[in-house]
Amino acid sequence: LYLGPYYLQACFFITGTIAWFFSEAVLHVRLPFWTAAWGWSLVFVNFLSLPLVNLIGLFLEESDERDYLGITSFILLSYLLVPFQAYAAVKALFEKEEGPWFRTPKTGRITDVFGRANLYEWLKGLKIFQKPAIAESPAGAGFVPALNFAKISSFRPLNGYRIAGRRVSWVSRTTIAILLAVVISVNFLAFLPAKAEAAGPALEQQINIIDQVITAGGTSTGIVCLTPGSYDGTVTYTFEVVEKLSSAGTGGATLTYDAGECSGGTPTGGSTTNTVISTTMTTSYARYRHTSSFTPSGGLAYVSGLSGTGATVKAARVIITQTHATMLTKTETQIEVGSNAQFINSTYSYLNPAKHYCYNSTSNNGTACAAASPTLFSPAPTVAAGGGTYFEATLRSTDSSGSAEVQLVACSSSTDCLTGTSVSGSEVSVTGTTWTLKRSSAITLTAGTVYVLQGKWSSSSQGSLSNAKIILDQSDAVNGISGLETVQHYGNERVTATGSYTNAGYPNYFDSNNFSGTLTYYHEGVNFLVDSKSPSGTPGFRIDDGASQQLGEINAGQDAVKQRRRSASITPTTAEFDSQTVCTSCTARNHHIESQWLIIQAQSMPVPEIAIFALPGMLFLPKIVSWWKNHRKEKKVKGKNKPVRPYLVNLAALNVNWNSQISKIKGHRINGFRW
Repeated sequence: LYLGPYYLQACFFITGTIAWFFSEAVLHVRLPFWTAAWGWSLVFVNFLSLPLVNLIGLFLEESDERDYLGITSFILLSYLLVPFQAYAAVKALFEKEEGPWFRTPKTGRITDVFGRANLYEWLKGLKIFQKPAIAESPAGAGFVPALNFAKISSFRPLNGYRIAGRRVSWVSRTTIAILLAVVISVNFLAFLPAKAEAAGPALEQQINIIDQVITAGGTSTGIVCLTPGSYDGTVTYTFEVVEKLSSAGTGGATLTYDAGECSGGTPTGGSTTNTVISTTMTTSYARYRHTSSFTPSGGLAYVSGLSGTGATVKAARVIITQTHATMLTKTETQIEVGSNAQFINSTYSYLNPAKHYCYNSTSNNGTACAAASPTLFSPAPTVAAGGGTYFEATLRSTDSSGSAEVQLVACSSSTDCLTGTSVSGSEVSVTGTTWTLKRSSAITLTAGTVYVLQGKWSSSSQGSLSNAKIILDQSDAVNGISGLETVQHYGNERVTATGSYTNAGYPNYFDSNNFSGTLTYYHEGVNFLVDSKSPSGTPGFRIDDGASQQLGEINAGQDAVKQRRRSASITPTTAEFDSQTVCTSCTARNHHIESQWLIIQAQSMPVPEIAIFALPGMLFLPKIVSWWKNHRKEKKVKGKNKPVRPYLVNLAALNVNWNSQISKIKGHRINGFRW
C-alpha cells in the first residue's frame, strides 16, 4: 500500500508535465481557477524536488563528502529511470501475481549504530532514568565493570579529507539551503506568466456618482462616501465626467468632497476640484478627466455644479488607482445597484429601472449565477476577516414627515428577481425631504446569488432614490489582497436600442496597466423586450472601442428583466470603450438595456512571496540557537574552571587497561568521554 503510490508518482509526474505543456504551449487554454504561474512553478518544483530529497537523505545519514560529489550523476540517472519506473508501477497494477524481489547482498558487518530518538534525549535532560557511564566497583570486587556504551554514533569517515567531519553538517545544510532557494526562486519568478499587466500589485476602482442625465449639480444627483482609510499603497484620486454642451466651448463639472462625515449623510461645506475640465468641449457626449488629481481626507462627495453653455452630464465617477511594491492590504469595491427611481407603494416593491448584480460568480452561461469555487474574494469582505460588506443609498421622501426606505433583496433564482428574500440588516431609511446618504450595518452576501433593490414609502409620501451601492471592503495586513471582483460601468440608466448598433454615449476608459494578477473579463448587462410581437427581432448589446475591439456581444432578451453575461470571457486591451445597443427586425417592439458593465476578476494578485526566501535560513536555526546558548553559558562562567565530571574519579579508581579497551571501541562514544 505504501510502495505502490510511491512508485506511481513517476507516472503522475510524466502525465501531468506533458498535459500541462500541451495545454499551455499548444492549446493555450487552462482551467479557470489555474494560472500559468502555478502550472510552470509546479513543473519546475517537481523537477527539483528529487535532488532535494536525495540531499536530505545524505544529510540525515551523515554521508561522506564524496557522496555529495555524485549527486549530479544521480539526478541524471533518476530522470532517465522515470519512464521505466512509471511503466513498471502501472504494469504492477494489473499483474495477477507479485514478482520476485532482489535485495542487495549484505556482508553482515555493522559499520554504524542508530542514535536514540529525540524524545529520549529530551527526557534525559529532565534527569529521568539517568544512569552513570560506569557503575562504581563495590569494595573488594576484582572484576572489570561492563562498559555502558551510548547508542549514539560518532563514526566520522571524513578524517583526512579537506572538510573535517564536524563541519559536514554545515556543508549539507548549506547545499540544501541553496537548492531550496533555487526552488523558491523558480516559484517566485514563474516562467511564462499568464499576463504582465503590472510589475507589482496594481488596482483600479471606480465609484459611480450619478444614475441620471443632469443639467445642474446638487445633492439630488447622488451622494457618495470617499474613505481613504479603505485603500493603501500609492493611491491616486481623479474625477471625470461624460458631458456635452449645446454650444461647443469651455465646459466642466465641479466635484465637492470632504463635505461632512459619511455617518451624517447630509453634505455640508467641503473642498472642490477645479470646475473647468476642457476648453474644447463638443456638442456630443465625450469623456473628460480632470487633468490633476485630488486628495480627500474622507467624507461625503457629490457633483455640485456644471459649467458651459447648455452643459449636460450623463456620467460622473471618481477613479481610484492603487499601486505598491510588494502587496496591497486594503481596498474598497463599490457596485452600483441603484437608479434614479421613485416608489409610491407602502409595501416593498421592485424598483424600475432595475440593476441586477450577480455576486461572487464565475458563471459565463447567459443568466446563470453559480457560486465561484474557490471564492473570487481573498480575503473575504467580512468584518471577521478585517473588512466588511455594506449597503448604502441616497434617498429622500417628498413629505417632511414621511419616510423613504430601500433594502437589498436576494433573488429567488438568477432568472427570477420578481420574488426573493430581503438581506438581513440591509434596510436603510430617511425621514424628510433632504437628500441623505445612508449606510447599513454589516451584511452578509451569498456567493452565486443575484441581488436587486426594493423600496417603499410611508405617510402618503413618495420615496425617491438617486443611487445605491453594495460596498465590499477587504483588508489583510499580513497576507495582502490576492483576489477580488470589480466593475466598470458602461450604462447608468435605461437605454432604448435602435435598428443598428449605435453608441449609447457612456464611454469609459479601460487601462490594463492598472490591474495585476491573473485577470478574467466578462461583459454583462440587464435587458428586456417590450411588446413581444411578430417578427420576434434580435436584441443585442456590446462594448466597442471605435476601432478593432467589438467585445462581449450578447444576443438575448425576453419580456422579463434579467441579468445576462456573455457566454465567454473577453480580452480587452487598453482603450476607451462605449456601450453599443441594437435591435434588428424589432418592428413594434422595444429593446431596453437597464445597465451594462465590464466585470474584472483579478486573482493571484502579487503578494510578498519573497519573504519565504528566509525559509532556507531555518536550516541553520538549530546551530544558531546552540551557539547562542553556549555563548550565554560561557559568559556566565566568566573564566572560572569548569567543574570536574564525577565519573572521571570513578574511572581513575578502576584498575583497567583503558588503552586496550579503547582500541576495541574506537569510533564509539562512552558516556562522558569521546575519542
